[in-house]
Amino acid sequence: MRLTLDEQRDLATLYFSNERQTYDDGGTYLVLVNDEENPRPVSIEVQLGFERNERLLWVTVRPASKALPAEMLATAEPVD
Repeated sequence: MRLTLDEQRDLATLYFSNERQTYDDGGTYLVLVNDEENPRPVSIEVQLGFERNERLLWVTVRPASKALPAEMLATAEPVD
């Protein structure tokens, strides 16, 4: 597994494999989560990348700084 962080976009990506998604047989799904219990509601965007709709290759989360623990983000590889 590999974790990357694009600080400018506040986007973290967790790769479960070095395999690249072909997009011919794969799919990407977007999930939006609203935290309405927060005094200032935050929308969290989670994107899932599958190959042949059966094997999860990667997950992105934005805003990473709000959704993921700082300790986890500190271990991420920076994205230029």
